[in-house]
Amino acid sequence: MLGKQALSDLLISWPRTGEDPASCEQILDKPVFLLTTKQGEKLVLKAVGRRSQAQRFEALYPLWQYLHAWGLRVAVPFLSINGTCTVAYHEEFYTLSPYLSGMRATSAPNQSTYTLIGRALAHLHQALATYPDALPAFWQMNLIPQGFELAVAHLLAYSPPAEARRLASIIATIEPGIQATCTHLPAHLLHGDCNGSNFLIDDQSVAILDLAQVPTGPRLYDLAFFLLDQVKWSTEDGRHTATWFSHVPAFLFGYKQVNPLARQEQEAIFPMMQAVHLFYADRLLQKQLTRLVDLHLAAFFWLYEHQEAIVRSITQR
Repeated sequence: MLGKQALSDLLISWPRTGEDPASCEQILDKPVFLLTTKQGEKLVLKAVGRRSQAQRFEALYPLWQYLHAWGLRVAVPFLSINGTCTVAYHEEFYTLSPYLSGMRATSAPNQSTYTLIGRALAHLHQALATYPDALPAFWQMNLIPQGFELAVAHLLAYSPPAEARRLASIIATIEPGIQATCTHLPAHLLHGDCNGSNFLIDDQSVAILDLAQVPTGPRLYDLAFFLLDQVKWSTEDGRHTATWFSHVPAFLFGYKQVNPLARQEQEAIFPMMQAVHLFYADRLLQKQLTRLVDLHLAAFFWLYEHQEAIVRSITQR
């Protein structure tokens, strides 16, 4: 928690807050604070990292402005008195942004919620595709084949012998399909972190949070990431997975209403889910988050065992 003096020293860079906010509360398990000004305006103060991340935010600021002007509900940080969207306090950098109201998509998921999120993600992809300016090459996603092959090698080395043999057997079965359907997909600007908590639902409006990555890669990465995030944490819960199966077609229906998928992309959705899941498990392994790696491997086996039912859900509507 920021102390009162630290908060006051930091907020002096944004005159709109006044001398001191009426209230300040930490709203996540990381340094993200909800401020309420004495005029009743709600703002979000967020620690974004060190200088390299601040430079990334400055480079992305024109894109966020563009998305907002395009009509998307995204939080564009306020500029400081120095004309920057980030402000340094000691070695940490912060942003101050408008507060976006809404309920997190994971709070009360239903088919209509999933359809709304699908539409919102499709609108985001459309807007990103029309962005006229070049972005620095933050992250050129090389998921297939390089990222997938590295992830498999790392995960096989990590797994106990019996699990490694099972994983290797599955990879030998699915890799040809992944290579055939996912290798030559067109590259686009993406969200890059489409977990359910990054979508806020307010009536029929969806706010999109945390556009801090914006990699380049196949747009199916975002779709696959979102669908996986909604099931991978609870694959042992039969009621949860049964509900998820009914939500998959609703999400894809909403997306395709706005931004249709080519036939190759439609056929690549499930192979992309498998590849993305292993790719993300490897990222967790590199961070030595072994408990989460084990959970992701268990979910990967679940995906493989239920692939026919998942493909049926994907092809509905």
